[in-house]
Formats: sequence, structure tokens, C-alpha cells
Amino acid sequence: MKPVGEALSQVEPATVRLDSVELIVLDRDHRMREWEPFAGIPLG
Repeated sequence: MKPVGEALSQVEPATVRLDSVELIVLDRDHRMREWEPFAGIPLG
């Protein structure tokens, strides 16, 4: 884990602007993860 921590310490912070967020239902079917939107909230 040490190399990962060292690599991450070199990364500059970033700013992200989001227009909305979603709450999802996460499940595991057919031997893989699947999700579907449950609710969305517009921002700004």
C-alpha cells in the first residue's frame, strides 16, 4: 500500500461542479453488480 499512498500524495485537488445527484439501488444479479436509479435531486 505504500506506493499507492505515495502516488496519491502527488495528486493535486480538483473541483467538480454537479448539476444533480442520484440515490441508487445496488444489487448483485447475474454474477455482476447492477444498479438502478431510485431518486434524483437537482442541485443549484
